[in-house]
Amino acid sequence: MRKLFIVCGLLVGAPAFAYQSPYYGDYQPNSLNDYYTRAPQQDYYQQATKATQKTITPETRDGFIGLKLQKSLGIHFGGEDSQMKGEKPFGISASLGSRINPYASIEGEIQAAGGMWAETSLARAEVAAYSIMFNGYFDYEIVPGFSPYVGAGLGLGIINTAVKVELLDIDDSMTTMGLSYQIMFGLNVALSDRFGLNIGFRYQDFGEGESTLVGEKAKMEGTNKAFYAGVAYKFGWK
Repeated sequence: MRKLFIVCGLLVGAPAFAYQSPYYGDYQPNSLNDYYTRAPQQDYYQQATKATQKTITPETRDGFIGLKLQKSLGIHFGGEDSQMKGEKPFGISASLGSRINPYASIEGEIQAAGGMWAETSLARAEVAAYSIMFNGYFDYEIVPGFSPYVGAGLGLGIINTAVKVELLDIDDSMTTMGLSYQIMFGLNVALSDRFGLNIGFRYQDFGEGESTLVGEKAKMEGTNKAFYAGVAYKFGWK
């Protein structure tokens, strides 16, 4: 009979003991000791769950390289006594840059703006312009994939002049360098997440320099107005 009472007591008390166990149902700790006993197990399961979750982050595409071709509308070279107007030559430029925030980017650019020549029966003169520029741009995406922009640049302008007079056996050249600046505006068109199209217009002043040509000192300066089109490839610095 006593054994029967013991068995009945265990059956009645089992749910109460189970409620006190940290492994039963939605356990609510009754003491700090119960809380700290169960907490490490909760942390373990949370960490295991996070470890199985795959974190996906977009690839950063802050850097870009670009190549542009341009058609000059009014390139001209001049000095104190004379001016030479080009015949709308073509030019080319290459750049390497980076986006610094969603609305601004910077780049370094090397440009050969094209040149011109003047020729008579006695003499021939050739002039060409180059520049090394540091440019900054501000752009804003008005609709997905289309971003108008404005920009400005400052750098070194280089003008090379060569004169050849066969009758007098003269073959001389000079190179002048000066502070160059330019302003640009245009439109960026995203072709994909890596490639973009760039079209725009620029005005550039190559600066003014002084050198010696055919034994005489001469000043030379040049300006250029040109439409351009190019492509850019985007990549990640990180």
